[in-house]
Amino acid sequence: MSAPVEATSAAWRSWLPFAGVMALALALRLYHLSEESAWYDEVITMAGTDRESLTDFFAFWRYTNWNAVPVYYTLQFFWAKLVSDSVVSFRLLSIFFGMGAVGLTYALGKRLGGTACGVVAGLCIAVSAVHIYQAQEVRNYALTTFAAALAAYTFVRLIEEGGWRWAIANTLANLLLVWTHLFGCFLLVACGLSWAAALPKEWRRAIAWGVVNLLLMVPSVLWIQTFEDIQYYSPPVPPLWHMVNNMLTDVWSPTFNYFISTQDIWQFERHSWGPWLERISKRVDLWMMGFFAASALVAAISTALRARQDAQQPRTQSVVFLFLWLIVPALCLWSLAQIWRTDILSPKYTTYSSLAAYLLAGLAVSRVPRWLGAAFLCGLFACFAHHWAAAVTHPQRPAWYPAAAHLLASPALEETPCLIYPGWQKISLEYNLRPQHPAIEETDSLEEACRDTERLLGEHGHAWFVWVGGYGNRDFIIRYERFFQQRGDQVERTNYWGGMQAIFACEVKRGPDTAALSPEALEAAIAEAAAWQPELNDGTTSGIPVQ
Repeated sequence: MSAPVEATSAAWRSWLPFAGVMALALALRLYHLSEESAWYDEVITMAGTDRESLTDFFAFWRYTNWNAVPVYYTLQFFWAKLVSDSVVSFRLLSIFFGMGAVGLTYALGKRLGGTACGVVAGLCIAVSAVHIYQAQEVRNYALTTFAAALAAYTFVRLIEEGGWRWAIANTLANLLLVWTHLFGCFLLVACGLSWAAALPKEWRRAIAWGVVNLLLMVPSVLWIQTFEDIQYYSPPVPPLWHMVNNMLTDVWSPTFNYFISTQDIWQFERHSWGPWLERISKRVDLWMMGFFAASALVAAISTALRARQDAQQPRTQSVVFLFLWLIVPALCLWSLAQIWRTDILSPKYTTYSSLAAYLLAGLAVSRVPRWLGAAFLCGLFACFAHHWAAAVTHPQRPAWYPAAAHLLASPALEETPCLIYPGWQKISLEYNLRPQHPAIEETDSLEEACRDTERLLGEHGHAWFVWVGGYGNRDFIIRYERFFQQRGDQVERTNYWGGMQAIFACEVKRGPDTAALSPEALEAAIAEAAAWQPELNDGTTSGIPVQ
């Protein structure tokens, strides 16, 4: 074989690991893509993309996304002009950015620790159920992760090579990141601290980088001033350990909705291995956290030893940056939750930090004996496999598709309005009932739901009521059913279980012997239903107030 042919063959072989990682990532991101229902966060993201101009779209969009910035939504607006209005078409844009994040993670790993490091880091993000979820979501988070990976890659090239080319590239990547999600600025804090760790040797470059990026962040500060101060809920002040999920997004992730209530009969049949995966999930999370902690320790020790031997300041600074990338964004967000708003400590806001953990794992594997690295990878990827298998055993989003199909199968839906609680979920129901457009009325309390249903029963003898809520608060729907059953009406409830929220569809029919109540008697009966405490299986009452 001639030398050119051998060189060409070697070049193709060098690309095979990258191609394998990308192929696996794409297959996992396309799997079940059309089976996951479009839910509220996605629907409000797609809403308004049919407007004629970008200005009209922004005028609508700002009221549905108080804390977002325009880059992703601008791209989504123009993407919508090229594709159909199906949720799958919209999700393809996120898959594109998700694949870009996989490729950049591989490239950065290869630069830091060779092909082995790139393959391990790339495989981690490729098979991560959290990153797969976000790559299938019509939201900005896949783009945020891509922008963070791009900012990190260009920053490492800047500190290791210098030059105006990488300085400009990193500045543009930082702008993309912050204008994709404002909490991307925490990665810039990590970059600034890594410059500080290299002082005094790098003081000129550090000051220049800091001044330029601070000036370019001024418009984002002005954007913040235009926000409406909307806060939907106020959870307790988060303890320090809540930072773990913001650093290691795969550990204790709320994306994996393992729990399924046994109090109801659901219109969904889980796979036989689902309960077993659920039972061992806490142990698997602890194992995964242990694997990442061990890899970070190995990477730190090996980097310190190498720095003593050859004093590679740029490469040492790059590894220091990985640790800061892992810790600083979560710490910043946790600190803000202590002094500002407790609802901002959500792992989706710093999912990009997990890429640093994947890269540290890759570094560790590339620096230990092969047998030890292979054993480590078997354990780590067994944890990833558990999470992915648990995620695909059941819907990870609210099950709007089957619930809407059930409603559409009823001829009565065309004859009488459908009530929905809470009212802000109306947009989700409307989207999933397309192409039909039945009348939908919002209702925002138990009293209002009972009152409106009673009105519809009086007018039509039939009513539909859809309740969407968390699994821990069934009091609302139990009280609602009890009110009409005691009146002599027929209530048939169908339960749709999926990730994050349950959907209960109630079909109520006027009983043959149900007598009309005076307004005063009706209000008294509704007040009695609202005050009633459902009895739990252990004989106690829930004591949960109706919302």
